Amino acid sequence: DILSESSGIMIINADKIPPHLGVFSKSKYFSISVNDIYVGTSIEVMIQYIHRKRIPTVFIRLKNELEEKELYEIFNSFEKLEGQCTCIEPIKKIFSNKISEADTASFIFELIPILKANGWLRSFHHLYSEHLIADKTFTLSTYTMDDVMNRINLLVNDKR
Repeated sequence: DILSESSGIMIINADKIPPHLGVFSKSKYFSISVNDIYVGTSIEVMIQYIHRKRIPTVFIRLKNELEEKELYEIFNSFEKLEGQCTCIEPIKKIFSNKISEADTASFIFELIPILKANGWLRSFHHLYSEHLIADKTFTLSTYTMDDVMNRINLLVNDKR
C-alpha cells in the first residue's frame, strides 16, 4: 500500500484554486488548515473523508521517506491558517532542509518541478481525478497568492 509504505504530498481538492496540501508518511497525515492542524493523524481518516466526499486528490509519492520526527517538529511549529501563512509553508520547510531552492517556491506548481529536478519524485497516483487527467498527464492549475489568501480569508470568515 503506497500510503503505508512511503512518504509524499497530497493535493486535496485538486480541481480547486487553490487546492489544499498535506503530507503523508507511513500511514500518517500532516497538514495545517483554517480548521485544524493534523499532526500524525491516521491517513485512513483522511482517505475515508476523500471517499465520502469524492474529493479529487493527487498523491505525489517521493523516492525518499520523510523522517517522522522531523514532520512532527515542523507541523507542531505551525498554527491554524490565518494571516500570511499557507498550507505549503510546512512542506517548504521540510524540503528547504534538503533542497536549497525549495524555499523559493510559493505554490505547489512551483515546488513539483524543483522536487523533480532534484530526483525526489517517484510516482503520481490519484482518486476521483479522472476528469483532470488527459493523456496520462495531470496539469496543475496556476494561481496567485491573492487567490490563496482570499480562499483562506473566506474559510476563516465562514468559521466565525
